[in-house]
Amino acid sequence: MTTPEMKTIDQQPKKYFPLGMIFILMYFAFAIVSSFIVFINPVLILGKFAITGISAILYQLISTTILVFCFIGIIKRKIWSKTLTIIAGIYYFCLGLFHFISFKLYPEEVLEIYNKNIPSVGVQDTESIINMTIIGGFFLSTIIYAIIIYYIVRQKQFFEN
Repeated sequence: MTTPEMKTIDQQPKKYFPLGMIFILMYFAFAIVSSFIVFINPVLILGKFAITGISAILYQLISTTILVFCFIGIIKRKIWSKTLTIIAGIYYFCLGLFHFISFKLYPEEVLEIYNKNIPSVGVQDTESIINMTIIGGFFLSTIIYAIIIYYIVRQKQFFEN
């Protein structure tokens, strides 16, 4: 009977891939796939500002590239992906915080930007719907990225040099 640490002549040792890392990879895969929605409607709302056209697409490509590098680095167990994932998590948290504060400080402007740039189904979105979306999204992403950062920091043996 062989254990994961034992090598045979034909095999390399099998490396255990923790369930938490699988969930992180699934989250990143979902974020990567969903980031391509900017090609359908090239509008990116950051706080009370709307970025449209090629600027929105370029920003999203850079953001998606960072997530792809995090994804690949985690799969290959590279130590640089640990740092990159932590930095990306902090960046996305700060971005969500900026978005949340902007909405709280300038609710009318943000509501106008949403209704002007994001096509709605039926009637225009109300302030309460956008408010719940922004607040819910901010708190959910804060929890998700806090868990990701905490888990990545605790995985000392997972990453190789």
